[in-house]
Amino acid sequence: MNKLLVVVSGFAVLALAGCGNKSYEYEGKYYVTLGEDCSESTNPRDNEKPLLEIMKKDSGGAPQYILRTPAVGRLGVPLTSPQSATPSDKGELAFTYTKTEPAGVFSSGTSVEVVFKLTPNRSKPGYIWLTNWDVTASGNGELKETNMLDQLRRGHDIGSSGLCLRKEADKS
Repeated sequence: MNKLLVVVSGFAVLALAGCGNKSYEYEGKYYVTLGEDCSESTNPRDNEKPLLEIMKKDSGGAPQYILRTPAVGRLGVPLTSPQSATPSDKGELAFTYTKTEPAGVFSSGTSVEVVFKLTPNRSKPGYIWLTNWDVTASGNGELKETNMLDQLRRGHDIGSSGLCLRKEADKS
């Protein structure tokens, strides 16, 4: 009887462990929400235009994603991530955008790097956390690093885990 109980318990543990490892389906458009509880924003602009869109790239193996966000266009970098990202063991996605311009006659070269890190919101299905949004710019002998989430915290209700983003509901 004890052996049967051990075997059944072992299968139950393995089955439950497998349930938690299901990878998050990132594909979709994401809109800004407020606070740690991901409340809907009262700002109409937050609900009209997505902050970012994640597209799945057909790779035949592990899921790969491409990020598209108009927020980086103002920095002169492409709107779509130049490289795809695969979720880490923790389910995180990291995207890096870069733009480098060569030195000219009267100026040194300039470069801009933007890094996004995203992770599933484990307590709220259909939501993700933007946990890192760093911008590093260099030019004319100066280096400027900006954490965009810290900048947003000054005027917006952002959760301690990051900026909570709501996935657009399927329209099918």
